[in-house]
Amino acid sequence: MNRLKEFRETKLNISQRELSRKSGISPVTICKLESGSSLPRYSTKKKLAKILREPVDKVFPPDLVSVTELDLKKRWSQYCSNVDAGHFDMDNYVRGFIKSLFQG
Repeated sequence: MNRLKEFRETKLNISQRELSRKSGISPVTICKLESGSSLPRYSTKKKLAKILREPVDKVFPPDLVSVTELDLKKRWSQYCSNVDAGHFDMDNYVRGFIKSLFQG
């Protein structure tokens, strides 16, 4: 689990809605991130960590992040939607997908 809610409440003493306004991230997404029901892209982690004035790995500890099967299926589906069938190389495609999981 991440520490987003903890830092939002203790460091900034602001609501989810206020964090949403400051970050440009929807309140629904903030709620999902805090509850752990959604995993953020790296760019989202960076944006939130910057607002909280904390390192990304302190707000979103890497050893506590897990990727659910459902999330992997969703990400794979999104990634596959961009495939160019005329230039498809399965090995490179899978490597690219795995790389995208870690880059956000």
